[in-house]
Amino acid sequence: MGESKQNPSKVFGEIPANNIQLVDFLYLDIPRLDSYISQIQNGTLRSVSKTIGTNQGSSVLGTVGVNIGMNANVNYKSNETSTENATENYDPFHSRFIELFNALNLNNIDFNSQYVGQLGILKSSVTIRDLKDMASVLPVLADNKVLSAELTKDTKSQLKAMGQLFNALNPAIDITLYTGEKVASGTLKREYLSVSITDLIKNYGNSLPGEWFTIGIFDTPSSSIATPAVDQSIESVVDMYSSTVNSIYASADLRVTPIAVFRALTL
Repeated sequence: MGESKQNPSKVFGEIPANNIQLVDFLYLDIPRLDSYISQIQNGTLRSVSKTIGTNQGSSVLGTVGVNIGMNANVNYKSNETSTENATENYDPFHSRFIELFNALNLNNIDFNSQYVGQLGILKSSVTIRDLKDMASVLPVLADNKVLSAELTKDTKSQLKAMGQLFNALNPAIDITLYTGEKVASGTLKREYLSVSITDLIKNYGNSLPGEWFTIGIFDTPSSSIATPAVDQSIESVVDMYSSTVNSIYASADLRVTPIAVFRALTL
């Protein structure tokens, strides 16, 4: 089950004391991460309070009369400790997730191993594809006389059919992780992206620059996808639909449910 280890603290904190290392989170499944933290710590930290005591001092310049008819200037000084405290509240924000990753000592995912529900980390190249946009574009491409001028009638029909299929699947954002010839595939939820998918594609296209770390739940897919027997039951229809959807991603070596996707920043 992936005997080699890669401690995420190498990404998050093992740096010279006079330097700072930051990571850029592209994706965080916050509800799932909060669930893990609460299971370990019997709750999820929402804020930290810091109380600071304050000291007060005072000095007074006064004139004291003496009975021999001379006046003298005297300084009166006093030091007092105030009972008043200032309270500052901090939101742990992403630091609580970094602490979680460091504490878990996650498995470094090995494509040569078999996994079932393995929480681990993988360093790879990343490609993202917005299937929702693709579902909208395919019918337009098929119907546009200029763009489809060289396409056959059958090809246009296939493009429309693919667009209808994507729409029926309630398309998500597809993520593919590449390490050499090995591939892991999964999906991302739009609401957990730190940058909109439109901006990502505008800036980088489908392939993100550099190498990224993905923390997630990894599973090895079945080597063969059984075609369910067709009968009149609703269960059979649902099984056939699920088998068809699963077969679309059959070429991946691993399936991943991403929890966090990030990269180390260069300062």
